[in-house]
This record gives sequence, structure tokens and C-alpha cells, in this order.
Amino acid sequence: MWGRQFLIKTNHRPLVRSLLEEFRIRVHWTTPGHLRTHSMIDRLHGTLQENLHLLRIGRGIIGEEVWSRSLLVYNSSPHTATGHTLLELLRAPLYQSSMPVGPCQLVDQNVREKKSKVERVNDSATDWWNRVQIGHHIFVKNWYRRRKTDPMYNGSYVVDRKLPRYRLRLRCEHTGRVRVFHANEGPCARENSCSLMEKRELVDPDDESEVVRQYKGTLPALPGP
Repeated sequence: MWGRQFLIKTNHRPLVRSLLEEFRIRVHWTTPGHLRTHSMIDRLHGTLQENLHLLRIGRGIIGEEVWSRSLLVYNSSPHTATGHTLLELLRAPLYQSSMPVGPCQLVDQNVREKKSKVERVNDSATDWWNRVQIGHHIFVKNWYRRRKTDPMYNGSYVVDRKLPRYRLRLRCEHTGRVRVFHANEGPCARENSCSLMEKRELVDPDDESEVVRQYKGTLPALPGP
């Protein structure tokens, strides 16, 4: 009925095995971690491991209880691609009215979407890396700050050298620190959390001070001619 199925590896934990049997969790439906993986991942996903880590730190839960809670939380969370929970996917016959395709078709669809997304990212990264030249000024985004406000940018950085494997050697003008920047972090796409300032990733050295001041809002409007 389900095609190829895989059991979740429980590392011989009796409590986890009993929970899997009690809730009839037979497979671990999630997005394949590799482009050539055409089947479900037969192990606990990284999200489950992250739940374990957060429960240990935030609530101080230890032992078998943290395994049971994290397992139930993960299998009750909505699936990003389908909007259904993992238990709903496992019990798909009860949700045929709202699920046009089965879980196996969803996995294949996720593989195709992920492959096309990786190809688009690689193409845009290659194009951006070819456009950047030595001496260009760029502003690196603080991507790790997840806030609702406008993103902040560090810079400016000067491109010192173009390294193999689509990498750049950047030097900060203010501190002189050197960092290596990969082209996959650089493409400026509105649908992605880009790492460079939109429409300002390439700045002329002569106009750099004016651009920085205008972006930070510290320079009043320039007088007219």
C-alpha cells in the first residue's frame, strides 16, 4: 500500500519503540537530505535532534522523557511542503479528501523541487561571482539576526582576491580584518535571505562614502543644482 517503507532507527531505546508502536508510526516522512535519495530518510531527522537539545537546555528534561516529548512534538508538527502533520501523512486514507497525492508522490515532488532550487542557486551564484571584480565594495548582511525589522549590513568590504571554488577574499575597510566569502551567500534575490545589500552589492570606490551615509540615514538630502 505504501510502497517502500523504512523503520525509524531508535538506537534500541525501549521507550521510543513503544511510542512508535502505540502511535503506529511506521515511517519517517520528511524531505530527503540528498538529491539522489528517492526514498524516505530512515533515521531521526536533524529537527528531532534539535528538539532534544532545546528541551534539555530550556526545561532541564533528561532521560527517556525528553525522547518521548521530542518524538511526539516532531510527529505532530506541520510538514512544510504539504501543510499536514506527519501523523496525518501516515494515516493518509483518513485524509484523502484533502490530499490529492500520496506520500510517495510527495517525496518525489520534494526531490524535484529541491533539485531545481539547488540549480537556480548555483546558477545565480556563478553569475554573481563572475560579475564581482577585484576592488569592488560590498556590504555583508547580518543574516543570523532574525528580526522583523529591516536587515543590517556590515561593510564595506573590498574584494582582495578571487579564490577557487567560487570564493572571495574580502578585507574590511574599517578594521582591516580578512574573511572568505562564498558565492552562494552572495546572489541578490528578493525571494531569498540574501547576504548582500540589494541593488548595492557592487559600489564604486569613489561613491562608497556617499552610499554608506545615505543607506544609514545620517546624511541629509543633497542640495539641488
